[in-house]
Amino acid sequence: MSVPIIAVLVIMGVSLVCMLAAFRPVNPNRVARFALRHGLDLTPHRTASVVAYLSHTRHWRTLGALVAAVIVLLQGLPEQRASLEALPLLAGWLAGALLAELRIHRSAGPLPMDGSTHAEPAPAAAKAFPATGTPLDLDVTTRSVQLTVFDRSAVAWYVPGWFARVPLVLAGLAVLTTATAVTLSKAWTADGDGAPPAGITTRFGEDLGPVVWWGAAVVALGLVVAMANRQIARRRARAGDATSIDRAVRAHAITALTSVGVLLGGLCLVKQFGVLAEGLAGQTLVWANRAGTGCALGVLYLAIVLWRESGPAGRPRFTPALAAVLVTATVAAIGFGVWRDRPPYGPDQVRPVATIRLTDDEHLDADAAAIGVPSPGPMFGGEDARTFVGRLDVTVPADPTTAGSYALLVIDKRLNRVATQVYTERDGMWGGGWGGFDDAWRRYPWLSALAPLQQGDQLSYSNATTAYLDPAERSLPFAGRFQDAAGLRPSDLLVALVFYGPQRQIYWSVQVPVTAS
Repeated sequence: MSVPIIAVLVIMGVSLVCMLAAFRPVNPNRVARFALRHGLDLTPHRTASVVAYLSHTRHWRTLGALVAAVIVLLQGLPEQRASLEALPLLAGWLAGALLAELRIHRSAGPLPMDGSTHAEPAPAAAKAFPATGTPLDLDVTTRSVQLTVFDRSAVAWYVPGWFARVPLVLAGLAVLTTATAVTLSKAWTADGDGAPPAGITTRFGEDLGPVVWWGAAVVALGLVVAMANRQIARRRARAGDATSIDRAVRAHAITALTSVGVLLGGLCLVKQFGVLAEGLAGQTLVWANRAGTGCALGVLYLAIVLWRESGPAGRPRFTPALAAVLVTATVAAIGFGVWRDRPPYGPDQVRPVATIRLTDDEHLDADAAAIGVPSPGPMFGGEDARTFVGRLDVTVPADPTTAGSYALLVIDKRLNRVATQVYTERDGMWGGGWGGFDDAWRRYPWLSALAPLQQGDQLSYSNATTAYLDPAERSLPFAGRFQDAAGLRPSDLLVALVFYGPQRQIYWSVQVPVTAS
């Protein structure tokens, strides 16, 4: 069965299940939980109001998620791919929830400028009492209304004051992460003032478009949720709703929009983080991936906590503390990865020096013996090929690392090309390995010979082989050949030493002083 047919069947099945779920009667247990959360004493009339509201919002929220699922599945048809992701489903659910509240707002109308309502919202003093119909002390109630008459349309009437600020805090966090990413990416480029740490390649933030887009999406989301919450607080009560039901409906809507908005916005920030992680390497990348997974789970738990702690019995300090722990743990995890990727020592402690000779097959053995290295044997090439043989000498640090290695590259400065044949001797055998430092030129412009060449619609990278040296060794014999190198002189050669880590993250690279022998 082809993928398009499977996708169509999935769409039909998901649509049927969603429609059945959306239009089935509201479960009495759902009504009971609503009443328990908001402290309602339900009468038959009040129960009917609650059922009507829950049914209305469920229809629109389910419809929004269903439309999003269908769009995602249809987009995958040209690629013969059928998949569902949480992000578009949450976006559809939130869009449906906003439409549901908009319909209620349009049917009830906004709060008049004089402050009159069909059903007066409960005064702030009444929040501490169960809505059982027991009359409150008249003097306390009157004073509360007089003190807050100009603020009774504020979101904080229906949810805790800190909860009303959550959407704007989310938008502010998105501005902070986006500005930080842009600032660091501008500083950590080849043209910037500083070099990035070893675990952060210069591809970090290379394409800022998706980073800014995800940040802007979260800012827009936070503002939309904040504006929707304000409109919910300012609208007239639905006709026939008691004060306690009206207050519960508004609080329920504000809490749902904010909690799902935080979940959606948090996952968007995780996506933004994933774009930036493409420019990471080494232990920084390892810990960034762990932090990304932790963030996704943490955001989900944070949304659940937001829903639970926004109720009358909620703990107002727990949610901000959880959010602070989540942000701190993420920054600490990435910082730990950056710390793990710090170079164990610098090039000043290694002090590399290279001795090199240009030769040919006839004089190769003698030239190799002259600089104290074994002969690699004949190296085949064209008439204009030039062979070089050399020795790299380094100072072994007091505590050489076992979690890294040196790589040696030879570059023809005249034509800005890297030698495609560089070999070293190990246990009487000569050989080399693939360099794998295609992005080194971004960090070190003088390694531009490693930059890819545009060939049609594709990029072609150099296929250079590299000589390797263990940090505990003091000397490295090497040999190689340049094709079509007539007129090549020792002064035309650039020898580069790259110190890299276990995940091939570059600690540093230096130009090695060359002695022509």
